[in-house]
Amino acid sequence: IYSAATKREQAAELYDAAVAMLEQSPSLFRLVRRYSNRVLAPKSRGRLQALSKDHKSMDGLNVHYGLIDELHAHPTSAVWDVIKSARGARSQPLIYSITTEGFLTDGVDADLHEYASKVLT
Repeated sequence: IYSAATKREQAAELYDAAVAMLEQSPSLFRLVRRYSNRVLAPKSRGRLQALSKDHKSMDGLNVHYGLIDELHAHPTSAVWDVIKSARGARSQPLIYSITTEGFLTDGVDADLHEYASKVLT
C-alpha cells in the first residue's frame, strides 16, 4: 500500500492515519514492524509507505493499493502513471484518488474528471 501526494508531508497524513488505525488493534499491530517511514508486515511481505513527487525514485514499486491525495495539485500525471504502471504484477490491484476541486484546467485530474463525466453521460 502506498500513499502518494505532491509533498511528503501530505502523503504522511494518510500514512499516519493508517498507522493510528493499526495501533488501535493490538492483534493487527503485533503482525507489523513500524519504522520511521514505513510499516512492514514480514509474514505477508506487506508494506505501507508514504511517497511524494519529490521522492527520489518510485521505480520498482509493486503496488497492490495506491492512494493518491489531492490529485488536482499534481502538475503532471507522473505520480499517477508510476502508481498505475506498478500494479502490473497484481491480479486485482486498486488505485484511488481523493481530491478537492482545484484550479488546474489540464493534467491528470482534469483528464479523469472529463472521462468520468463522459461515462456518466
